[in-house]
Amino acid sequence: MFIGGKLSALIVLVLLAAFLRLYQIDRYMQFQGDEGRDALVLWKLVVEKKLTLIGPGTSVGHMYNGPLYYYLILPSFVLAGLSPVGPSVFVALIGVATVLMIYLIGREWFSPMAGSTAAILYALSPTVIIYSRSSWNPNVMPFFALLAIYAIWRVFNGGKFRWLLICFISLAFAIQAHYLGLLLLPTILVWWLLAVKKEKVDRQALLHSTAISFIVFILLMSPIVLFDIRHQFLNSRAMLTFFSQRQTTVNFKVYKAVPNLLPILERMTTSLLTAGSKHLGTITSSVILFGTIVLFIRRYKVTSLRLLVTWVSFGIIGLGLYKQSLFDHYYGFIFPAIFLIAGALIDYLWETAKVTRVAVIVAFMGLLYLNLSASPLLATPYDLYQHAQVISREIVQSSGGKDFNLGMIANQNYDESYRFILRKWGAPLKEMPPDLTEQLFVVCELPVSQCNPVGHPKAEIANFGWAKIDSSRSFPWGVTLYKLIHNKP
Repeated sequence: MFIGGKLSALIVLVLLAAFLRLYQIDRYMQFQGDEGRDALVLWKLVVEKKLTLIGPGTSVGHMYNGPLYYYLILPSFVLAGLSPVGPSVFVALIGVATVLMIYLIGREWFSPMAGSTAAILYALSPTVIIYSRSSWNPNVMPFFALLAIYAIWRVFNGGKFRWLLICFISLAFAIQAHYLGLLLLPTILVWWLLAVKKEKVDRQALLHSTAISFIVFILLMSPIVLFDIRHQFLNSRAMLTFFSQRQTTVNFKVYKAVPNLLPILERMTTSLLTAGSKHLGTITSSVILFGTIVLFIRRYKVTSLRLLVTWVSFGIIGLGLYKQSLFDHYYGFIFPAIFLIAGALIDYLWETAKVTRVAVIVAFMGLLYLNLSASPLLATPYDLYQHAQVISREIVQSSGGKDFNLGMIANQNYDESYRFILRKWGAPLKEMPPDLTEQLFVVCELPVSQCNPVGHPKAEIANFGWAKIDSSRSFPWGVTLYKLIHNKP
Protein backbone atom coordinates (compact mmCIF):
# COMPACT_ATOMS: atom_id res chain seq x y z
CA MET A 1 0.00 0.00 0.00
CA PHE A 2 1.16 3.53 -0.75
CA ILE A 3 1.01 6.01 2.07
CA GLY A 4 1.85 9.65 2.45
CA GLY A 5 4.95 10.80 0.66
CA LYS A 6 5.43 7.60 -1.37
CA LEU A 7 2.10 8.04 -3.12
CA SER A 8 2.75 11.74 -3.68
CA ALA A 9 6.19 11.00 -5.15
CA LEU A 10 4.69 8.39 -7.47
CA ILE A 11 2.02 10.82 -8.65
CA VAL A 12 4.70 13.45 -9.35
CA LEU A 13 6.73 10.88 -11.31
CA VAL A 14 3.75 9.87 -13.44
CA LEU A 15 2.80 13.50 -14.08
CA LEU A 16 6.38 14.31 -15.06
CA ALA A 17 6.49 11.36 -17.47
CA ALA A 18 3.17 12.46 -18.95
CA PHE A 19 4.34 16.07 -19.37
CA LEU A 20 7.55 15.02 -21.13
CA ARG A 21 5.58 12.88 -23.55
CA LEU A 22 2.40 14.89 -24.10
CA TYR A 23 3.58 18.51 -24.08
CA GLN A 24 2.80 19.97 -27.54
CA ILE A 25 2.77 16.44 -28.90
CA ASP A 26 1.08 17.59 -32.12
CA ARG A 27 4.17 19.70 -32.84
CA TYR A 28 6.86 17.29 -31.68
CA MET A 29 5.47 14.04 -33.10
CA GLN A 30 6.88 12.46 -36.22
CA PHE A 31 4.62 12.64 -39.27
CA GLN A 32 6.34 11.51 -42.42
CA GLY A 33 5.88 8.66 -44.85
CA ASP A 34 5.50 5.83 -42.32
CA GLU A 35 3.10 7.78 -40.12
CA GLY A 36 1.11 8.92 -43.14
CA ARG A 37 0.89 5.34 -44.39
CA ASP A 38 -0.48 4.19 -41.04
CA ALA A 39 -2.96 7.08 -40.89
CA LEU A 40 -4.15 6.23 -44.40
CA VAL A 41 -4.71 2.60 -43.39
CA LEU A 42 -6.72 3.75 -40.37
CA TRP A 43 -8.71 6.17 -42.55
CA LYS A 44 -9.62 3.34 -44.92
CA LEU A 45 -10.62 1.16 -41.97
CA VAL A 46 -13.03 3.81 -40.71
CA VAL A 47 -14.33 5.47 -43.87
CA GLU A 48 -14.09 2.73 -46.48
CA LYS A 49 -14.59 -0.18 -44.05
CA LYS A 50 -11.54 -1.92 -45.52
CA LEU A 51 -10.22 -4.38 -42.97
CA THR A 52 -6.54 -5.21 -43.15
CA LEU A 53 -4.78 -8.51 -42.50
CA ILE A 54 -1.30 -7.04 -42.45
CA GLY A 55 0.49 -4.31 -40.59
CA PRO A 56 3.35 -2.02 -41.59
CA GLY A 57 6.08 -3.38 -43.83
CA THR A 58 9.58 -3.92 -42.49
CA SER A 59 12.51 -1.80 -43.61
CA VAL A 60 14.62 -4.94 -44.08
CA GLY A 61 13.52 -8.14 -45.78
CA HIS A 62 10.36 -6.86 -47.50
CA MET A 63 8.16 -8.53 -44.87
CA TYR A 64 4.94 -7.37 -43.23
CA ASN A 65 4.19 -7.15 -39.55
CA GLY A 66 0.84 -8.26 -38.23
CA PRO A 67 -2.09 -5.80 -38.05
CA LEU A 68 -2.62 -5.73 -34.27
CA TYR A 69 -0.98 -2.33 -33.95
CA TYR A 70 -3.49 -0.79 -36.35
CA TYR A 71 -6.45 -2.15 -34.42
CA LEU A 72 -4.85 -1.11 -31.13
CA ILE A 73 -4.59 2.56 -32.13
CA LEU A 74 -7.81 2.69 -34.17
CA PRO A 75 -10.07 3.89 -31.28
CA SER A 76 -7.73 6.82 -30.53
CA PHE A 77 -7.75 7.75 -34.22
CA VAL A 78 -11.55 7.84 -34.22
CA LEU A 79 -11.79 9.74 -30.93
CA ALA A 80 -9.38 12.37 -32.31
CA GLY A 81 -11.62 13.01 -35.32
CA LEU A 82 -9.53 10.90 -37.72
CA SER A 83 -6.42 12.84 -36.78
CA PRO A 84 -2.96 11.21 -36.48
CA VAL A 85 -2.49 13.16 -33.26
CA GLY A 86 -4.86 10.73 -31.51
CA PRO A 87 -2.67 7.63 -31.99
CA SER A 88 0.41 9.62 -30.96
CA VAL A 89 -1.32 10.60 -27.71
CA PHE A 90 -2.30 6.96 -27.18
CA VAL A 91 1.30 5.80 -27.67
CA ALA A 92 2.46 8.50 -25.24
CA LEU A 93 -0.01 7.23 -22.63
CA ILE A 94 1.32 3.70 -23.13
CA GLY A 95 4.77 5.18 -22.49
CA VAL A 96 3.53 6.69 -19.23
CA ALA A 97 1.99 3.34 -18.27
CA THR A 98 5.38 1.72 -18.92
CA VAL A 99 7.01 4.13 -16.46
CA LEU A 100 4.44 3.17 -13.83
CA MET A 101 4.90 -0.55 -14.56
CA ILE A 102 8.68 -0.27 -14.20
CA TYR A 103 8.23 1.31 -10.78
CA LEU A 104 5.71 -1.28 -9.59
CA ILE A 105 7.64 -4.26 -10.97
CA GLY A 106 11.01 -2.96 -9.75
CA ARG A 107 9.47 -2.41 -6.33
CA GLU A 108 8.05 -5.93 -6.30
CA TRP A 109 11.15 -7.63 -7.68
CA PHE A 110 13.79 -5.75 -5.67
CA SER A 111 12.86 -2.74 -3.52
CA PRO A 112 11.10 0.64 -3.62
CA MET A 113 14.48 2.28 -4.32
CA ALA A 114 15.16 -0.01 -7.29
CA GLY A 115 11.71 0.65 -8.73
CA SER A 116 11.92 4.39 -8.15
CA THR A 117 15.37 4.91 -9.68
CA ALA A 118 14.60 2.68 -12.68
CA ALA A 119 11.31 4.49 -13.33
CA ILE A 120 12.86 7.96 -12.96
CA LEU A 121 15.65 7.16 -15.41
CA TYR A 122 13.14 5.65 -17.85
CA ALA A 123 10.84 8.65 -17.56
CA LEU A 124 13.68 11.10 -18.32
CA SER A 125 15.61 9.17 -20.99
CA PRO A 126 15.61 11.29 -24.19
CA THR A 127 15.64 8.24 -26.44
CA VAL A 128 12.68 6.69 -24.63
CA ILE A 129 10.78 9.99 -24.74
CA ILE A 130 11.33 10.36 -28.49
CA TYR A 131 9.98 6.86 -29.11
CA SER A 132 7.07 7.47 -26.73
CA ARG A 133 5.40 10.42 -28.42
CA SER A 134 4.81 9.33 -32.00
CA SER A 135 2.52 6.76 -33.51
CA TRP A 136 4.86 4.07 -34.83
CA ASN A 137 4.48 0.33 -34.38
CA PRO A 138 7.84 -0.34 -32.60
CA ASN A 139 7.05 2.33 -30.01
CA VAL A 140 4.60 0.12 -28.07
CA MET A 141 7.01 -2.83 -27.87
CA PRO A 142 8.58 -1.92 -24.49
CA PHE A 143 5.17 -1.99 -22.78
CA PHE A 144 4.11 -5.37 -24.16
CA ALA A 145 7.58 -6.90 -23.71
CA LEU A 146 7.64 -5.90 -20.05
CA LEU A 147 4.11 -7.17 -19.52
CA ALA A 148 4.94 -10.52 -21.17
CA ILE A 149 8.06 -11.04 -19.05
CA TYR A 150 6.28 -10.03 -15.83
CA ALA A 151 3.43 -12.41 -16.65
CA ILE A 152 5.73 -15.42 -17.07
CA TRP A 153 7.36 -14.48 -13.77
CA ARG A 154 3.95 -14.58 -12.09
CA VAL A 155 3.40 -18.02 -13.61
CA PHE A 156 6.72 -19.32 -12.28
CA ASN A 157 6.95 -17.51 -8.97
CA GLY A 158 3.34 -17.48 -7.85
CA GLY A 159 1.75 -20.32 -9.75
CA LYS A 160 -0.74 -17.85 -11.24
CA PHE A 161 -1.46 -19.77 -14.43
CA ARG A 162 -4.08 -17.31 -15.66
CA TRP A 163 -1.17 -14.94 -16.28
CA LEU A 164 -0.17 -17.18 -19.18
CA LEU A 165 -3.01 -15.68 -21.18
CA ILE A 166 -1.66 -12.18 -20.51
CA CYS A 167 1.83 -13.39 -21.42
CA PHE A 168 0.76 -14.84 -24.78
CA ILE A 169 -1.44 -11.87 -25.68
CA SER A 170 1.40 -9.46 -24.84
CA LEU A 171 3.82 -11.58 -26.83
CA ALA A 172 1.55 -11.43 -29.88
CA PHE A 173 1.39 -7.63 -29.65
CA ALA A 174 5.16 -7.37 -29.15
CA ILE A 175 5.93 -9.58 -32.16
CA GLN A 176 3.48 -7.72 -34.38
CA ALA A 177 4.92 -4.40 -33.22
CA HIS A 178 8.32 -5.53 -34.50
CA TYR A 179 9.65 -8.96 -35.41
CA LEU A 180 12.51 -8.54 -32.93
CA GLY A 181 9.84 -9.28 -30.36
CA LEU A 182 10.54 -12.91 -31.31
CA LEU A 183 13.65 -12.62 -29.14
CA LEU A 184 11.33 -12.71 -26.12
CA LEU A 185 10.43 -16.31 -26.97
CA PRO A 186 13.58 -18.01 -25.54
CA THR A 187 13.15 -16.33 -22.16
CA ILE A 188 9.45 -17.17 -21.99
CA LEU A 189 10.08 -20.77 -23.06
CA VAL A 190 12.89 -21.31 -20.54
CA TRP A 191 10.84 -19.98 -17.64
CA TRP A 192 7.77 -21.90 -18.74
CA LEU A 193 9.84 -25.10 -18.65
CA LEU A 194 11.17 -24.16 -15.22
CA ALA A 195 7.58 -23.66 -14.06
CA VAL A 196 6.63 -27.11 -15.36
CA LYS A 197 9.55 -28.72 -13.50
CA LYS A 198 8.81 -27.06 -10.17
CA GLU A 199 7.88 -29.33 -7.29
CA LYS A 200 4.26 -29.46 -6.18
CA VAL A 201 3.11 -27.70 -9.34
CA ASP A 202 -0.31 -28.58 -10.72
CA ARG A 203 1.00 -29.59 -14.16
CA GLN A 204 -2.44 -30.44 -15.50
CA ALA A 205 -3.72 -26.95 -14.70
CA LEU A 206 -0.56 -25.39 -16.11
CA LEU A 207 -0.80 -27.33 -19.37
CA HIS A 208 -4.52 -26.54 -19.66
CA SER A 209 -3.82 -22.80 -19.25
CA THR A 210 -0.96 -23.08 -21.74
CA ALA A 211 -3.20 -24.71 -24.33
CA ILE A 212 -5.89 -22.03 -24.00
CA SER A 213 -3.31 -19.23 -24.09
CA PHE A 214 -1.59 -20.72 -27.13
CA ILE A 215 -4.91 -20.94 -29.00
CA VAL A 216 -5.54 -17.25 -28.28
CA PHE A 217 -2.00 -16.46 -29.45
CA ILE A 218 -2.62 -18.33 -32.72
CA LEU A 219 -5.89 -16.46 -33.23
CA LEU A 220 -4.13 -13.13 -32.75
CA MET A 221 -1.44 -14.15 -35.23
CA SER A 222 -3.94 -15.61 -37.73
CA PRO A 223 -4.57 -12.46 -39.83
CA ILE A 224 -1.00 -12.43 -41.16
CA VAL A 225 -1.30 -16.18 -41.84
CA LEU A 226 -4.54 -15.64 -43.77
CA PHE A 227 -2.87 -12.88 -45.75
CA ASP A 228 -0.03 -15.25 -46.58
CA ILE A 229 -2.41 -17.95 -47.78
CA ARG A 230 -4.29 -15.47 -49.97
CA HIS A 231 -1.07 -14.06 -51.50
CA GLN A 232 0.93 -17.17 -52.37
CA PHE A 233 2.83 -17.11 -49.05
CA LEU A 234 4.42 -13.75 -49.83
CA ASN A 235 5.46 -13.09 -46.23
CA SER A 236 6.71 -16.63 -45.61
CA ARG A 237 8.86 -16.53 -48.72
CA ALA A 238 10.28 -13.16 -47.68
CA MET A 239 11.13 -14.56 -44.24
CA LEU A 240 12.72 -17.64 -45.78
CA THR A 241 14.85 -15.44 -48.00
CA PHE A 242 15.79 -13.23 -45.06
CA PHE A 243 17.02 -16.13 -42.94
CA SER A 244 18.57 -18.12 -45.79
CA GLN A 245 20.72 -15.27 -47.08
CA ARG A 246 22.80 -15.26 -43.92
CA GLN A 247 25.78 -13.57 -45.52
CA THR A 248 24.02 -10.22 -45.18
CA THR A 249 21.23 -10.75 -42.62
CA VAL A 250 21.73 -13.10 -39.67
CA ASN A 251 24.24 -15.64 -38.41
CA PHE A 252 23.00 -18.73 -36.62
CA LYS A 253 26.43 -19.54 -35.18
CA VAL A 254 25.98 -18.19 -31.67
CA TYR A 255 29.70 -18.07 -30.89
CA LYS A 256 30.13 -15.49 -33.66
CA ALA A 257 27.84 -13.14 -31.74
CA VAL A 258 30.28 -12.96 -28.81
CA PRO A 259 32.46 -10.15 -30.24
CA ASN A 260 29.32 -8.05 -30.76
CA LEU A 261 27.89 -8.38 -27.25
CA LEU A 262 29.90 -5.70 -25.45
CA PRO A 263 29.54 -3.13 -28.27
CA ILE A 264 25.77 -3.71 -28.30
CA LEU A 265 25.52 -3.29 -24.54
CA GLU A 266 27.60 -0.13 -24.81
CA ARG A 267 25.40 1.32 -27.59
CA MET A 268 22.23 0.56 -25.63
CA THR A 269 23.62 2.08 -22.46
CA THR A 270 24.84 5.16 -24.31
CA SER A 271 21.49 5.67 -25.97
CA LEU A 272 19.22 4.87 -23.04
CA LEU A 273 21.10 5.96 -19.92
CA THR A 274 23.76 8.53 -20.82
CA ALA A 275 21.83 10.58 -23.38
CA GLY A 276 24.23 9.79 -26.23
CA SER A 277 27.48 10.52 -24.37
CA LYS A 278 29.76 7.77 -25.73
CA HIS A 279 32.54 8.19 -23.17
CA LEU A 280 30.14 8.01 -20.23
CA GLY A 281 28.22 5.26 -22.02
CA THR A 282 31.37 3.13 -22.11
CA ILE A 283 31.96 3.68 -18.39
CA THR A 284 28.32 3.06 -17.48
CA SER A 285 28.06 -0.11 -19.57
CA SER A 286 31.20 -1.48 -17.87
CA VAL A 287 29.74 -0.72 -14.45
CA ILE A 288 26.47 -2.39 -15.42
CA LEU A 289 28.22 -5.47 -16.81
CA PHE A 290 30.55 -6.11 -13.88
CA GLY A 291 28.00 -4.92 -11.34
CA THR A 292 25.42 -7.35 -12.71
CA ILE A 293 27.92 -10.23 -12.52
CA VAL A 294 28.68 -9.44 -8.87
CA LEU A 295 24.99 -8.93 -8.07
CA PHE A 296 24.10 -12.19 -9.81
CA ILE A 297 26.71 -14.10 -7.81
CA ARG A 298 25.66 -12.53 -4.51
CA ARG A 299 21.91 -12.83 -5.07
CA TYR A 300 21.62 -15.83 -7.37
CA LYS A 301 18.58 -17.14 -5.52
CA VAL A 302 16.54 -14.03 -6.34
CA THR A 303 14.19 -15.33 -9.03
CA SER A 304 13.44 -11.94 -10.53
CA LEU A 305 17.17 -11.21 -10.99
CA ARG A 306 17.72 -14.50 -12.81
CA LEU A 307 14.73 -13.76 -15.05
CA LEU A 308 16.03 -10.27 -15.79
CA VAL A 309 19.49 -11.57 -16.70
CA THR A 310 17.95 -14.25 -18.91
CA TRP A 311 15.85 -11.61 -20.70
CA VAL A 312 18.81 -9.31 -21.37
CA SER A 313 21.20 -12.14 -22.28
CA PHE A 314 18.94 -13.70 -24.90
CA GLY A 315 18.12 -10.24 -26.24
CA ILE A 316 21.73 -9.11 -26.68
CA ILE A 317 22.81 -12.46 -28.14
CA GLY A 318 19.95 -12.28 -30.63
CA LEU A 319 20.93 -8.75 -31.63
CA GLY A 320 24.55 -9.91 -31.89
CA LEU A 321 23.55 -12.42 -34.56
CA TYR A 322 22.04 -9.66 -36.70
CA LYS A 323 24.52 -8.52 -39.35
CA GLN A 324 22.95 -5.26 -40.46
CA SER A 325 22.80 -1.87 -38.76
CA LEU A 326 21.12 -1.69 -35.36
CA PHE A 327 18.89 1.29 -34.61
CA ASP A 328 17.63 2.44 -31.24
CA HIS A 329 14.09 1.19 -31.77
CA TYR A 330 15.44 -2.34 -32.32
CA TYR A 331 16.19 -2.46 -28.58
CA GLY A 332 12.56 -1.79 -27.66
CA PHE A 333 11.94 -5.33 -26.44
CA ILE A 334 14.62 -4.89 -23.74
CA PHE A 335 14.27 -1.16 -23.03
CA PRO A 336 12.67 -1.79 -19.61
CA ALA A 337 15.19 -4.51 -18.69
CA ILE A 338 18.18 -2.15 -18.95
CA PHE A 339 16.54 0.31 -16.55
CA LEU A 340 15.44 -2.40 -14.12
CA ILE A 341 19.01 -3.72 -13.98
CA ALA A 342 20.27 -0.19 -13.36
CA GLY A 343 17.72 0.21 -10.56
CA ALA A 344 18.69 -3.14 -9.01
CA LEU A 345 22.38 -2.20 -9.08
CA ILE A 346 21.73 1.18 -7.50
CA ASP A 347 19.73 -0.52 -4.75
CA TYR A 348 22.47 -3.12 -4.18
CA LEU A 349 25.26 -0.54 -3.99
CA TRP A 350 23.17 1.61 -1.65
CA GLU A 351 22.65 -1.29 0.74
CA THR A 352 26.23 -2.63 0.51
CA ALA A 353 28.06 0.03 2.51
CA LYS A 354 27.81 3.66 3.49
CA VAL A 355 30.88 4.52 1.45
CA THR A 356 29.22 3.39 -1.76
CA ARG A 357 26.21 5.60 -1.12
CA VAL A 358 28.19 8.70 -2.03
CA ALA A 359 29.16 7.13 -5.36
CA VAL A 360 25.54 6.13 -5.96
CA ILE A 361 24.29 9.66 -5.31
CA VAL A 362 26.93 11.24 -7.56
CA ALA A 363 26.34 8.75 -10.37
CA PHE A 364 22.55 8.99 -10.19
CA MET A 365 22.55 12.79 -10.09
CA GLY A 366 24.99 12.80 -13.00
CA LEU A 367 22.65 10.62 -15.07
CA LEU A 368 19.71 12.87 -14.18
CA TYR A 369 21.67 15.94 -15.31
CA LEU A 370 22.71 14.29 -18.59
CA ASN A 371 19.17 13.24 -19.45
CA LEU A 372 17.55 16.51 -18.45
CA SER A 373 20.10 18.61 -20.35
CA ALA A 374 19.45 16.53 -23.48
CA SER A 375 15.65 16.54 -23.13
CA PRO A 376 13.86 16.57 -26.49
CA LEU A 377 11.63 19.36 -25.19
CA LEU A 378 14.62 21.71 -25.37
CA ALA A 379 14.70 21.26 -29.14
CA THR A 380 12.56 23.30 -31.54
CA PRO A 381 9.29 21.50 -32.36
CA TYR A 382 9.35 19.65 -35.69
CA ASP A 383 5.86 20.79 -36.78
CA LEU A 384 5.88 18.01 -39.39
CA TYR A 385 2.11 17.53 -39.31
CA GLN A 386 1.48 21.26 -39.58
CA HIS A 387 3.94 21.60 -42.47
CA ALA A 388 2.30 18.72 -44.33
CA GLN A 389 -1.08 20.43 -43.90
CA VAL A 390 0.24 23.75 -45.23
CA ILE A 391 1.70 22.11 -48.33
CA SER A 392 -1.43 20.02 -48.87
CA ARG A 393 -3.55 23.16 -48.65
CA GLU A 394 -1.35 24.81 -51.28
CA ILE A 395 -1.80 21.78 -53.53
CA VAL A 396 -5.58 21.92 -53.19
CA GLN A 397 -5.66 25.64 -53.99
CA SER A 398 -3.28 25.35 -56.95
CA SER A 399 -5.15 22.40 -58.43
CA GLY A 400 -8.21 24.57 -59.04
CA GLY A 401 -10.49 21.72 -57.99
CA LYS A 402 -9.32 19.57 -60.91
CA ASP A 403 -7.87 16.07 -60.75
CA PHE A 404 -4.15 15.85 -60.08
CA ASN A 405 -1.34 13.38 -59.47
CA LEU A 406 1.28 13.53 -56.74
CA GLY A 407 4.98 12.72 -56.51
CA MET A 408 7.85 13.30 -54.13
CA ILE A 409 11.61 13.77 -54.29
CA ALA A 410 13.40 12.99 -51.02
CA ASN A 411 16.28 10.96 -49.67
CA GLN A 412 14.54 9.03 -46.88
CA ASN A 413 10.87 9.85 -47.08
CA TYR A 414 7.82 9.21 -49.24
CA ASP A 415 4.55 11.01 -49.86
CA GLU A 416 2.00 9.05 -47.78
CA SER A 417 1.69 11.85 -45.22
CA TYR A 418 0.41 14.19 -47.94
CA ARG A 419 -1.77 11.50 -49.49
CA PHE A 420 -3.49 10.92 -46.15
CA ILE A 421 -4.27 14.62 -45.64
CA LEU A 422 -5.45 15.08 -49.22
CA ARG A 423 -7.60 11.95 -49.06
CA LYS A 424 -9.10 13.07 -45.74
CA TRP A 425 -9.91 16.50 -47.21
CA GLY A 426 -11.61 14.94 -50.22
CA ALA A 427 -9.13 16.41 -52.71
CA PRO A 428 -9.29 14.99 -56.28
CA LEU A 429 -5.99 13.12 -55.94
CA LYS A 430 -5.66 10.33 -58.51
CA GLU A 431 -3.32 7.37 -58.49
CA MET A 432 -1.00 6.95 -61.43
CA PRO A 433 -1.28 4.47 -62.96
CA PRO A 434 -4.03 4.12 -64.01
CA ASP A 435 -5.36 7.68 -63.73
CA LEU A 436 -3.10 10.12 -65.53
CA THR A 437 -4.26 13.72 -65.06
CA GLU A 438 -3.30 17.07 -66.57
CA GLN A 439 -1.28 18.24 -63.57
CA LEU A 440 1.33 16.72 -61.28
CA PHE A 441 2.41 18.18 -57.95
CA VAL A 442 5.92 17.26 -56.82
CA VAL A 443 7.04 17.83 -53.22
CA CYS A 444 10.82 18.13 -53.07
CA GLU A 445 12.65 17.92 -49.73
CA LEU A 446 16.10 18.43 -51.26
CA PRO A 447 17.88 21.72 -51.94
CA VAL A 448 16.36 23.46 -54.97
CA SER A 449 19.50 22.82 -57.01
CA GLN A 450 18.99 19.06 -56.54
CA CYS A 451 15.26 18.86 -57.22
CA ASN A 452 14.99 18.93 -61.04
CA PRO A 453 11.47 17.46 -61.18
CA VAL A 454 11.28 17.54 -65.01
CA GLY A 455 12.56 14.21 -66.24
CA HIS A 456 13.11 12.82 -62.75
CA PRO A 457 13.42 9.00 -62.80
CA LYS A 458 11.03 8.29 -59.89
CA ALA A 459 8.12 6.26 -61.23
CA GLU A 460 5.30 8.57 -60.10
CA ILE A 461 7.06 11.47 -61.85
CA ALA A 462 8.40 9.67 -64.92
CA ASN A 463 4.99 8.11 -65.65
CA PHE A 464 3.53 11.59 -66.06
CA GLY A 465 5.42 11.86 -69.35
CA TRP A 466 6.90 14.95 -71.02
CA ALA A 467 6.35 17.83 -68.64
CA LYS A 468 7.28 21.39 -67.83
CA ILE A 469 7.14 23.43 -64.62
CA ASP A 470 4.01 25.55 -64.47
CA SER A 471 4.75 27.07 -61.04
CA SER A 472 6.75 26.48 -57.87
CA ARG A 473 6.78 27.63 -54.28
CA SER A 474 9.46 27.29 -51.62
CA PHE A 475 8.59 26.99 -47.94
CA PRO A 476 10.71 28.24 -45.01
CA TRP A 477 11.40 24.74 -43.69
CA GLY A 478 13.30 23.74 -46.83
CA VAL A 479 10.60 22.14 -48.98
CA THR A 480 9.72 23.19 -52.51
CA LEU A 481 6.42 22.42 -54.21
CA TYR A 482 6.34 22.16 -58.00
CA LYS A 483 3.31 22.09 -60.25
CA LEU A 484 4.01 20.28 -63.53
CA ILE A 485 1.84 20.18 -66.61
CA HIS A 486 2.24 18.23 -69.82
CA ASN A 487 4.72 19.66 -72.30
CA LYS A 488 2.86 18.74 -75.44
CA PRO A 489 4.53 19.25 -78.88
